[in-house]
Amino acid sequence: MTESLDLDVASVLARLARGSSGTWLQAAALAVSKQPVILKMCIVKADSDEVAKECVDQCISSGMEDVEMLKQVSVNEDEIVNKLKKLMKVPPSSYSFSVRFTDSQATRERFINMSRQFVGFKVPDIKDKEASYSNMFTHTGDDHRTLKGKMIPEKSMQVIFMQLLEKLVGEKPHYKVVDTHTSKFLDARSPDITLIQIGQHLGAFSAVLLIELQRHDLDNEHRGRVLYYLEQLMHNNAGRTSAVGVLTNTEVMEVFLLTRNENGNQEHQSASYTMLDGGWAILQGLVQLDPTGLGWDPPVVTLNEIRYLAVGELGCGRDGIVYEAVPEGSGSSSGIMALKVFRLKASDDTTSFHVEKQVLGEIKDRPHPSLPQLVASSNDPQCVLLTKPVVRALEHITHTQLVTMLDVCKHLHCELKIVSRDMEPKHWGGTKAGGKLCLLDLSCAAALPGREPLPSPAGVIYNGTLIYASEDVLDSVTRGVLCTPHRQQDLVALVKTIFVLTHPLAAEDVQQLSLKLQDIKGEDQAAVKKCVQLVRSFWKQQLRADRAGGQAWLDLVKTASSDGDDVYDKLQAGLSVLIYPGR
Repeated sequence: MTESLDLDVASVLARLARGSSGTWLQAAALAVSKQPVILKMCIVKADSDEVAKECVDQCISSGMEDVEMLKQVSVNEDEIVNKLKKLMKVPPSSYSFSVRFTDSQATRERFINMSRQFVGFKVPDIKDKEASYSNMFTHTGDDHRTLKGKMIPEKSMQVIFMQLLEKLVGEKPHYKVVDTHTSKFLDARSPDITLIQIGQHLGAFSAVLLIELQRHDLDNEHRGRVLYYLEQLMHNNAGRTSAVGVLTNTEVMEVFLLTRNENGNQEHQSASYTMLDGGWAILQGLVQLDPTGLGWDPPVVTLNEIRYLAVGELGCGRDGIVYEAVPEGSGSSSGIMALKVFRLKASDDTTSFHVEKQVLGEIKDRPHPSLPQLVASSNDPQCVLLTKPVVRALEHITHTQLVTMLDVCKHLHCELKIVSRDMEPKHWGGTKAGGKLCLLDLSCAAALPGREPLPSPAGVIYNGTLIYASEDVLDSVTRGVLCTPHRQQDLVALVKTIFVLTHPLAAEDVQQLSLKLQDIKGEDQAAVKKCVQLVRSFWKQQLRADRAGGQAWLDLVKTASSDGDDVYDKLQAGLSVLIYPGR
């Protein structure tokens, strides 16, 4: 694989090969406009004509003219997958990044354009010190005649560079300089050095600036590492606007900037400097910059005269981002709570905030051990909810948790007289200590007939989950009519949720379906119908009667849609027998 790749393509291929979000088809579509030959590496043998056609369509839209070669691709699928998996560690050295610069006026102009995004960035005048900084990394003196001028050993390079950084951050530093080359805090990997804000604990959320060191000439393997680290920072902080990384061998330095645009897409920039000709000054300017200037700006919220600091991200969705938060001065392990910050502008409808706040208030009067507790709230200057407990995503589901899920639904429907309408795997979590289950995110809740209505967004037919929706919901949104709340909307969604939690391959397929739905542009009825058609086709394929257990799951969906007070008991019995036989 000797062809040079565009930076974005290299990023996508490396990300896909690591097994995270994306598909081989998407990799091919992105790569093919630059390097058609990469198609042979990316496309596995199509299972159906439909998949092959989709791939052809994507390639055409990417600008590839010769799509006939798709039909001629005949290679061993395992061989392709194994070759791609080799990219899991780092992009290979044969990658040629499209953005590379030498020390020149063009490079300087490039960095000036980049630095405009670093609010408050200034380049200090340290020309008189640059030579002494560089000399710290080479052998000097008569005792090392044979080594004089050559680079010092790698271990010494790491230690000295950290000492120098501690000097560069200044007398009143924003950051703590941390040796992270063995910490593996970024998806089992980590850069050599990480700067975190003083008072924060090391993690993907708290890292502000990343530095990767390399001996000899900078290569694409190390560039790929830096890019991957920055992607992890952005992935672990949905509110982050940018991330900055540095790659240097103490002679040359490359600065990488990854930014998130308004559409949520990531864009890359980079620039290069010779350390003796402005590089050390650029580095000092970066490490003295306020964290917000580097895109790191976690929320700090005052509720009931207590300041709460975000110390981690728990999840994000349409309405907002949920953070781990602690009272200021308490430390990240004490009094930890969930802080939901709604993504609302002054002109936005705040219904989702008021719905969730009201439901949480009702839960306080009629509590359930597996429903969240409201601690505090505010809608000035921004809409925020502070709740407990803090839970993590479920990796598997126990029989006890299954029983609890059904009991939570029964409490919502029979005691609170509401439906969640947003029942899906990511809205169930377990506590770190003991694995106590809790249902999250009640911002889409609706009142069942017979009780006082909850606020509802004007002109919205349905605002809950579509992927896990019941058939009556899909029918209503297809016809463009309001969907009357009914308990089956939660119970059907719960059966599908449990199916996905107990079928890892189905969970991967859901991710792909979600990406397809996101790609459908527009909010007109034609776009809605296309989304519904994809969802129906997905579940028709997943719950086929000819698959092992398929008919049993179809029967459970039918049971969830039925009337009768014993529906919860029937579902518990059916799910228990299917998932936990022998109990």
